[in-house]
Amino acid sequence: MGNFFNTIITQPLAYVFRFIFDFCDNYGLTIILFTVFIKLVLFPLTYKQQKSMTAIQALQPKINEINRKYNGNKEKISEETMKLYQKYNVNPMAGCLPLLIQLPVIFLFYQIIRCPLQYILKFPKEAVSAAVEAIKAVPDLAGIVSGTNAAAEEIAIASHLADASLMDVVKTATEGFEGLIYRAVDFQFLGLDLSLTPTWTQLSWLWVIPILAAATQYLSTWIMKKTQPKAETPKKKGPNGEQMPDMASSMNKTMPIMTAVFCFMLPAGIGVYWIVSNIMQMITQVCLNLWFAKRKEQEA
Repeated sequence: MGNFFNTIITQPLAYVFRFIFDFCDNYGLTIILFTVFIKLVLFPLTYKQQKSMTAIQALQPKINEINRKYNGNKEKISEETMKLYQKYNVNPMAGCLPLLIQLPVIFLFYQIIRCPLQYILKFPKEAVSAAVEAIKAVPDLAGIVSGTNAAAEEIAIASHLADASLMDVVKTATEGFEGLIYRAVDFQFLGLDLSLTPTWTQLSWLWVIPILAAATQYLSTWIMKKTQPKAETPKKKGPNGEQMPDMASSMNKTMPIMTAVFCFMLPAGIGVYWIVSNIMQMITQVCLNLWFAKRKEQEA
């Protein structure tokens, strides 16, 4: 299964990333343009998501009426609500699809970020292993890869390929492999090393990335909430009559926190992807809401 995803999905994404990197020769800018590309590819799904959400909001008064009519009868409420969706050709699950696709994309992008030799410089795993062993055999160069994990070894080698002596060792060790790209990868962007992972215990400028990711996530959810048509929904109550917390409101508060936590666990390049993705989501949200509002006026 891993080889299937690598061949069908990861490698094509890596090709796009490598093409952009060759074009602009800037790691941070490559991540930004790659994120824009992903958002454009997923735009049809985003459009369907927004269209579905707008349609459901328009049906909210009818849904509220069903809730009042069959108060307490969950099975009947569900049945009548589904009939309502079918009548107006609304798919309530359409809004989940972009999110379900985004998560695997982030995971695959994480693979590209942590394995630059394989996905940017086209080294097969065997060539990576050969290069690592050859470097470890040279005392003056062994410190570059000693005591690190496999991903850190790849990043270290990719960033040091500008060193002529290291380049010679790598070329000699991998001369039996074809199609390899021998060039250094500069992970610096605006003074930040995007190959590093921010840590809670060490204050650094890398903290800017998780903070911005959390802030843009909050703004994205806030804009989504503000731009949706207002609807009166009955307050949910617990078994003892107490008012239950609003799920959407809870998500608006927890998602930014979760975003910050994840960005403190992953390389900073992933955080840049997250920030740009959130910004594009906000722009798309506003534009689509204006578009659907204009269409509604024309149809009225």
